Order: sequence, then structure tokens, then C-alpha cells
Amino acid sequence: MNNDFQQNDCVRIADETSPFHNQLGKIIDVSAFSLKAKVEFPEGKYECFLKSKMVRQQVCTQELSLSKADYYTLIDHSLDMKDKQWFLSLTTRLYEDFPNK
Repeated sequence: MNNDFQQNDCVRIADETSPFHNQLGKIIDVSAFSLKAKVEFPEGKYECFLKSKMVRQQVCTQELSLSKADYYTLIDHSLDMKDKQWFLSLTTRLYEDFPNK
């Protein structure tokens, strides 16, 4: 298995013990000196995984994108859960994905 991952690579989580098992995500941070990489999922959540527990996928980033309505739903959910970090992540991504709209 090739573990030479780079930022923005699309990956599938192969860790059967993880709640993210078989989900697709995008690497948002990777270190050449670490065995782990930080993966972001379409819902705006992110978690670190061992590189050996990820499989690179040939997935268009558009398949991982959210609609504006999806963002609003998730933002409402983050407020209900009082998850400030998730709220900030979602609102930042919303304005990046839909500038001036």
C-alpha cells in the first residue's frame, strides 16, 4: 500500500474500528515525519488517521462538496450541539465554496 499521501488527496478510511470506516474524505494536513494524516469529511468533521488505515481514491472533489442547503442544515446542527469548532469550520467552508452568493 502506497502511504505517500499529499494534502488534498481523496481517501477512503479502511480502519474497521473507526466510526468513519469506508467513508470518503480529503486529506487536509499531512506530515512527512508522522504516521498520521488529518482527514476532513463532507460533513465538515475531521479526524486524524494512521496512513496505513487509508486508501487513496480517484474521486472528483465535486463529489465531496456540499450544497448551500447542506451547509445550512449542518450549521444549524452544529449550533444545536453547541460545537463551536464545527460551526466555525462549516461557516468558513460555506463562504469559500459560495463566495458572493
